[in-house]
Amino acid sequence: AARATGQVRLADVGVARAAQFVPGGAAGGASEDVASDSVSALVERFLRGMMTFPGHGICFPQHGLYPAPRSSASSAMVEDTGDSDDDNVNDNGGSAMVAAAKDGTFAGTQDVCNSQILRILVHALHPAASKRMGDLAVDIMRVSPELIAPFWRSYHPTLDARLSLRYLGNMAFVTKVLGIPLPVVSEDDARAGEPPRLGTLVEHVYPQVLQRHVIGHGMQLRASPLVVYRNLLVVDVALRKLDAARTWIAGQMHRHAGAAARWGQLDRRLVALVAQRVPEAKVVLTMQRVLLAAFAEQRETAEADVIRELACREAVLRNVLIRVVGGYQRHFGSLLLEHGFEVGRQLADIRLAEYLAPPDASAPHGAGRNPLNAHMLLSLVRALSASNTRWLGRVDGLAGHTFLGTVAMLFLYAPQPAVRVAARAACLRALHSTALFDHDAREAACWLDAMALLVSPGALRGSRISEAPAEAVERAGELIKFFESAVVYAARQPDKYAASLRATSVSAEAAVSPLLAAVVEAAVLKMAAGSGTLATSMRGASVSAMAGAMHVHNAFAYVREVVCLLAQDDALKAEPLMAYLSQAAALVLAPRVDKAEALPEEQEHCRNVAAAFAVSVQGTRGYLALLGDADGSVEEETSAGVEELPDAVGRTLAREFSALCDDFEHRLDAFVDMLSAHIAAATASVSALTQWLLVHTQKQHGDARQMALIACVRWI
Repeated sequence: AARATGQVRLADVGVARAAQFVPGGAAGGASEDVASDSVSALVERFLRGMMTFPGHGICFPQHGLYPAPRSSASSAMVEDTGDSDDDNVNDNGGSAMVAAAKDGTFAGTQDVCNSQILRILVHALHPAASKRMGDLAVDIMRVSPELIAPFWRSYHPTLDARLSLRYLGNMAFVTKVLGIPLPVVSEDDARAGEPPRLGTLVEHVYPQVLQRHVIGHGMQLRASPLVVYRNLLVVDVALRKLDAARTWIAGQMHRHAGAAARWGQLDRRLVALVAQRVPEAKVVLTMQRVLLAAFAEQRETAEADVIRELACREAVLRNVLIRVVGGYQRHFGSLLLEHGFEVGRQLADIRLAEYLAPPDASAPHGAGRNPLNAHMLLSLVRALSASNTRWLGRVDGLAGHTFLGTVAMLFLYAPQPAVRVAARAACLRALHSTALFDHDAREAACWLDAMALLVSPGALRGSRISEAPAEAVERAGELIKFFESAVVYAARQPDKYAASLRATSVSAEAAVSPLLAAVVEAAVLKMAAGSGTLATSMRGASVSAMAGAMHVHNAFAYVREVVCLLAQDDALKAEPLMAYLSQAAALVLAPRVDKAEALPEEQEHCRNVAAAFAVSVQGTRGYLALLGDADGSVEEETSAGVEELPDAVGRTLAREFSALCDDFEHRLDAFVDMLSAHIAAATASVSALTQWLLVHTQKQHGDARQMALIACVRWI
């Protein structure tokens, strides 16, 4: 029938409608309403109707990872010799399973199968012989997953690595079967609290037929990148299946505390057994080094017309290789540590600057950025997030950044939302690993979001962002280096910075990370005594000039953004943060001012810097007062010495402010630009506009107030 490709009328062969093969008459759509079809397609529809709908035809209800009850099993079943206590994870040592693992066989561990006819037919299909039969076999096993374990035990494909259609077909079929989701039982099933048999579970995850030396040999066949890719993909899919299995086991341990020990034993045995079957870590790491060296050599010697092809090949292979290495890191981390491997070092090989830079418009068609690099970066960032990377360590090739800083750059400027989300999660993991946020894990997110609001607001959106200019990326890189240094200092001496916070009335009830004190200290000292253009130009300047420089400098702007978000996240922090900002610079510079041998001009300069800092955060303190006292008035506290707005300007602002609250998403940028235009036209001062905005924000309620608060943060 498979060779009968000629078209026939359905009525001529006794078929009323093609949809009749779907049990229950649930037609699959317009494609089912056909008047004619080939004999082979009709036979396939008929077989799928009988074999892929549980409870219909010869497809019995499936039992997944658990043996079928004897009372409901097919009378044609083979003798079940594996349903004994010796083959169950509940035994006192699993001697039968251990013995089977040692000799590489699972003889005598046949499953009670409720679909014995299907079990025979799946083997009779010769699934690797054609794509159509292979897809049918995969679909049958997808709806009857109890067939998977016995199928692997009697399936003997040709997996000797070579570039041939038969070999590639076998590997493709193996990958599809491994990709079938793990058939976990629902929580209302009576067997949900009992661990399944180890032999059945491991065949679903990494079957014995995929011998480690065979797959390892295929991964090292450098003469054929396609064969290498196919073998890497098989290991990658199997390790992701192991992820799913261990996640399910962890959930069962949490739900069924009484059986937690047995579930934990199953998890350990599963990992140990899979570790015996996957290729050795040495093979994977050696393959990675060989591929990187080969790619570098090819880029140097390749002709211009094949550069694009080589770049795509490199991205595809490195993508799956990174996923495989990440899987080894998660499940067999000790194997990688034996070889001194660290996932984070791969960041030095991804040419980050090339990835973030805007595409060259003058480049010929097809020579632009490789879109597959985004997938590679996504896999790498996810692997980093799950690893024990030394986040504050520096590695050659990262432009002076730590691992944390490099991933933060991806969070700010990666065009793809998925990469930014993964990078943000990795940065949060890095910050939480420093113990600076043990008092409140949510605070770490404020530090990252404040950085994004300052230099790349699009990073917080769930859509693709356009590539930033090189100068913008460079400025953000300087801010990230400043942030990295503050994190390093705060992580080394958390008690010192916590004491400086307590000295300014930041109580334990409204705890703030010591990182705030470290960032403020670094910014103030940079202005007061640091080297560079900014510190030199501020020597002898007036307080107002210094305050103006602080307003536009990234380090001080970052402090203001962070403080605003911290208070917005927890209103109890508003008052202590306001007190801290009033005294922070003076406390930081007090040792320099009180130093006996300090020159008078040096002491005066430090006093001026402290005063300028207090002026530069005046609007922020008003915003904090607004958050800290929702029912009070901010007008009296911030209006002293502030000039009034002209009536015409006030009316325009009121009209635009009302429109902003009605259509926030589309009018926020225009509203802030309008405020800036008044400054440029000298029709209003910064302090008068800030005062007006704070007072009118306080008058709002509900959602309008939340929108107005965001506008305040953006303007401040």
